[in-house]
Amino acid sequence: MFLLDLTNDSSALTLTRTIFVASDAQQAVIEQLKHLRPQWNFVYLDYNQQWQRSSSSSSSYQNIKGHHQDTFNQLSSERKLYETNMFLTELTILSKAHGVVCTFSSNVCRFIQLLRKQNEHTVLSLDTEWHPE
Repeated sequence: MFLLDLTNDSSALTLTRTIFVASDAQQAVIEQLKHLRPQWNFVYLDYNQQWQRSSSSSSSYQNIKGHHQDTFNQLSSERKLYETNMFLTELTILSKAHGVVCTFSSNVCRFIQLLRKQNEHTVLSLDTEWHPE
């Protein structure tokens, strides 16, 4: 799970925040976050909704728990390109974050921290420590 605060004024604790969320389990994470912070707005990239808008295909692919290479390999070339572009878009958004919450056991989380080139204290890992050298 990755979080990015899109709110300009981070000093106001009662301010309604807009948070970008990227996760393998998008809906479950958003539901939990809404329960914890009902006053905040959570936004995310909906891969299937965007796919249906941009493609004539009605097929949907939902990556529920992580990346599954065999499933990805069975997608059309057009869909693979689309999924890759969406993932790169999420990486770009998260690389500009002032703070990130994720798991350092994830290669993606570690890669985002390298892209961010920010102090290691601006990332909160939910599982393990990691220090790039």
